[in-house]
Amino acid sequence: MVLLDEQKVAFETVVQAVRKARAANTRTVVVVLGGPGSGKSAIVLNMVGELVRIGRAVHHATGSGAFTRTLRKLAGSRNTRAQGLFKYFNNYVESESRELDVLLCDGVHRILETSVNRFTKKEVRAQAGRQINELIDVASVAVFLLDEHQIVRPGEMGSLEETTTAAKAQGCAVEVVRLAGQFRCGRLRSIRRVGLEDSRA
Repeated sequence: MVLLDEQKVAFETVVQAVRKARAANTRTVVVVLGGPGSGKSAIVLNMVGELVRIGRAVHHATGSGAFTRTLRKLAGSRNTRAQGLFKYFNNYVESESRELDVLLCDGVHRILETSVNRFTKKEVRAQAGRQINELIDVASVAVFLLDEHQIVRPGEMGSLEETTTAAKAQGCAVEVVRLAGQFRCGRLRSIRRVGLEDSRA
């Protein structure tokens, strides 16, 4: 899939941040802002494919069960490694700091105050903090894809201000890339073009 204009800028910003993290032990939060059809999903699927190709530890995370399940299905029912790349925002309560090179957070407006829910074990509840801090802490480079015009429901708190404040509090550099225009990529089909399809060999 071909990236255009600001999409290329966003992609290269993340790639450079990953290289810098490796070379200079830095941490960066990249916020990609864009409305519906601006190409956020095109960017994120390209990033997943490219980072896997070069051997980086990467996850794609969302707050949407339906979206994540669809991505896992498209990655291939027999390809458990590819399915394992697609997570939920609340999967990182017990994660170690910087255990990933990159975490791609899609639909940031769905971030909650905490990852704790009624299914969370008591011992895990005791160590849980703010969900946005967990998402930033788990990776050397955290990428937040955000539509500032999305309706935020009660209990949700993902925003540019919230993200940048949390990032700076953890000592991360912050890069913001704004996407413009309309770009349709067939985002769910495009996962098969980034090297994550089920291998039949």
